[in-house]
Amino acid sequence: MIIINALLFLLTVLLWLFLILLLLLILVLIVPISYRVKGQIGQQTDVKVKAGWFFGLFRVLYESKHSTFAVKIAFFTVPERWLSPENFIKKDKSKDEDEDTVGFSMGFSDIKGLFTNLDIKSILSLGILLMKKLFKKIFPRRFIVRGVVGLSDPCATGQFIGFYEAVAHAIGLRHSIDLAGDFNQKVLNLDVNVRGRFAIASLLWPIIWFIFQKPVWDGLKMMKKKERVAA
Repeated sequence: MIIINALLFLLTVLLWLFLILLLLLILVLIVPISYRVKGQIGQQTDVKVKAGWFFGLFRVLYESKHSTFAVKIAFFTVPERWLSPENFIKKDKSKDEDEDTVGFSMGFSDIKGLFTNLDIKSILSLGILLMKKLFKKIFPRRFIVRGVVGLSDPCATGQFIGFYEAVAHAIGLRHSIDLAGDFNQKVLNLDVNVRGRFAIASLLWPIIWFIFQKPVWDGLKMMKKKERVAA
């Protein structure tokens, strides 16, 4: 009886741990990442960037005027030395040499054969669609740019403004991007106000859609097959 009770208790604990981990995974996927960019770009550039996740538990702050960058977890500020690029690109040369001699590697002939058998045109088209889908998910809800642009040549300024008007109308951002031309001097003064949010889950569906498209899936299977043959 004691053993049965102990097993039931252990199963209950494991079940609760599983439910907690499942809940955390769901929160990681659905809790949105919010971001905001606000400031001025030009002769006196002063831009502030803020990004937060998990109800502000994780935050990234950047300020161009004082060149400050900080990553915060709750009330803890991650030391700058931890964020040094050297911590991410440092490699163990001896390990790399071992990996070069052992494992899967594709030579030029393998790559040429792979590209010959793949439907590159379809994969590129699907890749462009994927980028559009991801961009649509990440695109800010509030996107406002106001300012004045002047080039060294008044004629060039006029051509730029005409090109901007055509492109802005074509992509439907004329109401969000409002630029005026300065034909007397070379100048760039922009007021930027960008704010948006997106969830990781919203990015997963386009990626899964892309992977399971037949040209991409066939390419992945071919690479996997070559890896097994090489091993």
